[in-house]
Amino acid sequence: LSTYLDEKGIFHSDYTEGRYEEDTSQRYVFVSRLGLMDSMQQMHYDRVISFLETEYGLKFITLERSKYMNHGQLNTIKDQMELCSGVLVFASSYLHVLHGLEHENLSSKDRKTIRNHSYTSPWIQIETAFASSLKLPTLMVLEDGVIHDGIFDDKITEHDSLLHKIV
Repeated sequence: LSTYLDEKGIFHSDYTEGRYEEDTSQRYVFVSRLGLMDSMQQMHYDRVISFLETEYGLKFITLERSKYMNHGQLNTIKDQMELCSGVLVFASSYLHVLHGLEHENLSSKDRKTIRNHSYTSPWIQIETAFASSLKLPTLMVLEDGVIHDGIFDDKITEHDSLLHKIV
């Protein structure tokens, strides 16, 4: 196997002894992100995308809200992901929920503390699950404070070699 690796450690199936041709085909990455981001989220997104374009020559496919049809969204996501070599997920805060149990008849020791939780969009979860089902390597960038539930749960990400999570 190591005889087919180039000097950067990249495997080329069409490699023959004494000949090396660099793969110049475009590498597309599907980007899952919120349709509407606040200024900090947008700045973080722009920095990461710019770095990956500049350093690695990646091209990105993302579906804007206007491109989501009233029907067939799931097929559109699947079709676009199948063109890609990987997926980059920005799991940014979309919804803040105060929750807990407050009931006047409960003693203070039985009351749950109201906590502020942040969740990302359900579409981010859906797109990440699609990436997993298509066996695409996926880098998930979770905004600080976003709850690690659903596809982002540690029990899932720890046992899937194609899902990588950074917070």
